[in-house]
Amino acid sequence: MDVIITPLSKEYIKNIAYLHCKYLSGLLSELGPNVTRIFYENALLWDGNFGYVCKQDGKLIGFVFATTDNQEIFKRVIKVKPLRILIQILISIFKKPILIKKMINFFTKEINNTNFPELSYIAIEKDFRKRGIGSMFIKKINDEYRGRNIFYYELSVDKSNLEARKFYEKKGFKLKYEYKQHGIIRCKYYINL
Repeated sequence: MDVIITPLSKEYIKNIAYLHCKYLSGLLSELGPNVTRIFYENALLWDGNFGYVCKQDGKLIGFVFATTDNQEIFKRVIKVKPLRILIQILISIFKKPILIKKMINFFTKEINNTNFPELSYIAIEKDFRKRGIGSMFIKKINDEYRGRNIFYYELSVDKSNLEARKFYEKKGFKLKYEYKQHGIIRCKYYINL
């Protein structure tokens, strides 16, 4: 398996948005690929965010995205081009009215004043899992955080995703607590580097 891990850049965003919506749960996926694409376009404009993609034979097969500040990311994404993302959010809400409640919950209850570095998203095409790509991504993220003098970060995963939870625990992540988000029980993990 000849795979290439390279820094996440604008050229990969459309494919990343597709993978994100295909494999990840959560509000961003529910808002759809257009909002997700704008999220990543805007997020990459801030150097506190970073990530990597994995390609094989020129095809994007996975990505990882992280931030140095989990609270600042959403503020900055919205501030870049607020009208553009707002229009896409409204289109998504029009198609799925239940998203109104989820958006209100997200912005009133889920964003808190606790800022921390976070591995925000990781997704790998199903046919390419269990081939070491996730391990390569974690190594890259760990190295990037260390290079930024950050020696602690967190991540969340659906409690029902036992495969991912086992993977993170094997990589040294410790369970911090469980919480409910949009009706889904999630596990918050952390690691000290």
